[in-house]
Amino acid sequence: MLVFAGIPLVCLEMSVGQRAGYRSPLKSWRSLEPNLKWIGFASFMNLLICTFYYCLMVTWCFYYLCFSLTSSLPWNECALFTEKVNNSRTVDAECEANPAAYFWFRNTLDISDDLSHSHGKKKNRVKH
Repeated sequence: MLVFAGIPLVCLEMSVGQRAGYRSPLKSWRSLEPNLKWIGFASFMNLLICTFYYCLMVTWCFYYLCFSLTSSLPWNECALFTEKVNNSRTVDAECEANPAAYFWFRNTLDISDDLSHSHGKKKNRVKH
């Protein structure tokens, strides 16, 4: 896909921009043909979406880098939780099955347990 679409489109955009002499992709495509200004808008939107995506990926990398500098990795083992009802210490069954996935979904992404608990406070748990 890159060879047949990506590289030719980049070369086409560069040649159109060089021919038009504008710094804006919207103005460059409009100077070539007024009906083609949507191509410049689409390239700008593509740039914006890719920028947001890669900023998010870099943020997650720094998030995990900070956690990896600690003495014990939080996604290696499950934390014990004290339930408010009877003060018993239990390990969540989901965390026991796959601690790394539990850390990703429950701590990093902060996803709730199910749709009925999707807003407001989640389960009251105190880490020990």
